[in-house]
Amino acid sequence: MTLRLSVLDQTPVGEGSGPDQALRSSLELAQALDPLGFTRYWAAEHHGSPGFAGTAPGILDHPVLFDHPVDHAPDMLLLEATRQAARATHPALPVAMDAAFFRWVELDAPCWITAESLGHPHARITAVQHDRTVFSATLTSQGL
Repeated sequence: MTLRLSVLDQTPVGEGSGPDQALRSSLELAQALDPLGFTRYWAAEHHGSPGFAGTAPGILDHPVLFDHPVDHAPDMLLLEATRQAARATHPALPVAMDAAFFRWVELDAPCWITAESLGHPHARITAVQHDRTVFSATLTSQGL
């Protein structure tokens, strides 16, 4: 009998640390599990929880976004990250988006998504990888 093990990572923000370090620690954990033979690494999702950094995990076995081997994140994944990040600034339904893609988001390095309120109902979402902006969007939301 073979026992299959997986890990559920909550990406906790440690005392005296920030979300950037928590995400780096999660990346290190995921990389350490692979050679140990773990079946799956799950990233927990936490909305509005300051003690956790993981609010929009990528689902790498999604049947549409990852239907074939790739070395970069599909643009639809960035659009979904934009939707989730915008909800962190305004708990509302996105109704319009002006987006620009500048380069591919590679899977071998963290991509940092930031959300900035531009005053209700607008938010600016930016994705940065290797200190370069790879994606930017302005989102308009409508109250729920």
